[in-house]
Amino acid sequence: MIAVRRSLLLIVLAGLGTLAGIWIAISPWALGLTRVGAGWSALTSGSFWSGVVLAAGSLTCLAALSTTAVRTALRLAPPSEDAAE
Repeated sequence: MIAVRRSLLLIVLAGLGTLAGIWIAISPWALGLTRVGAGWSALTSGSFWSGVVLAAGSLTCLAALSTTAVRTALRLAPPSEDAAE
């Protein structure tokens, strides 16, 4: 059961990493540092691509951790009564 709880904690952290990556990617426009339709400065480009990489990495970890947590929970679940028949 501890393994499932640990996996759930890591899933939450990966979700927060995904949200942070999305925010970093859109922050130049959300904060008004870059006008819509204007060319990208080095700051905009760096912020966007850093956010995309962070979000993609976090989403990959989120998928792997979710799969592991489900597999562990299914393995630790007691057998159902239908399976005994």
